[in-house]
Amino acid sequence: MYLEVIGLNVQDVIDINASSASRIELCSHLEFGGYTPDKEIIKEACAVSDLPVNVMVRRKHSDYFINPTEAAELFADIEFIASTKANAIVIGAITAAKKVDVDFMHEVFKRAKGKKVVFHRAFDEIEDKVEALKVLDELGVDTVLTSGKANIEEGFSVLQELADLNLTINILIGGGVNSSNINKARAISPFIHVGTAARVDGTFASPIDIKKIEALVATDQQS
Repeated sequence: MYLEVIGLNVQDVIDINASSASRIELCSHLEFGGYTPDKEIIKEACAVSDLPVNVMVRRKHSDYFINPTEAAELFADIEFIASTKANAIVIGAITAAKKVDVDFMHEVFKRAKGKKVVFHRAFDEIEDKVEALKVLDELGVDTVLTSGKANIEEGFSVLQELADLNLTINILIGGGVNSSNINKARAISPFIHVGTAARVDGTFASPIDIKKIEALVATDQQS
């Protein structure tokens, strides 16, 4: 199992590095589903981490449609992240027809300067997910973060359908993975993403709980 854990700051990144996690997704403002962190946090977190750090690029939570003004801001963020030791850019955009915004994603790749690109849970808003996954795969997107549907418990059948396509793109299952359903998730994909399941009291207001991360990793070793 390849376990990605959300980190909000440099201390989180240090704590996650002390665990058996595989990778970190760095973001801020989880009350809005995750925004781009401050530049200094990005730079320092990527510098101190031995684990790969994927950085969220997102500035609003109202929708996943990107207008030209918003695009310019996001492209500036991408260019900064590309100058750091970050592993990947985490971003997503869809059209009014709820399809992948291919033109926007092409521009993302131009600015990512060889960094991997992860398409975030904007994917869950797309109606034809099979078509969308094929499009993202053809674009060269490394990973898609998805719960299949808004509620992961209802999304497992969708996730299995996507996994059965056997494309190159990695399916990172997240958005509600916890100790009670992680085995079901990793039976579909080895790539797992957790947030509050790795926190002391199950909220982003509390610190990283290394023991909880170790317990999640142990489920893979026990199978």
